Amino acid sequence: MDEPDDPCLETTLSSDPNVWLCKCFRQASQKSLFRESATAIQMSGSERKCFQKLEFVQHVMAPYNMQCNTCKEYIYKGKKFNMRRETAGGENYLGLKIFRFFFRCPNCLAEITFKTDLENGDYQQEHGATRLFEANIA
Repeated sequence: MDEPDDPCLETTLSSDPNVWLCKCFRQASQKSLFRESATAIQMSGSERKCFQKLEFVQHVMAPYNMQCNTCKEYIYKGKKFNMRRETAGGENYLGLKIFRFFFRCPNCLAEITFKTDLENGDYQQEHGATRLFEANIA
């Protein structure tokens, strides 16, 4: 992989030379601010701009019914949330990026995450909630 044009990019601490990560993003993650929004981090303008390239806030509907593991609140399919979206580092399917979504339970504010499952055309629950049964009517 050739050197990137952006001077803000450099190799990560991993042994894989093909993995590139923003220097500002790595510094923020070392300060344990990995999942905080870029506006809450004390960064200069260029660092904030670079950090925002990696994480986006989107208004997304819940893709399936789930139950929060903390307070047992039911979250139904179609409920709208402001979710943070980031690329799942190092994960792809046939060259397509896999995205991870973060949002909070509306009752107890516990963080819930899921990611896209491109192989099955679905989503994969990661932590914070349990996916409820869905009858697949074909």
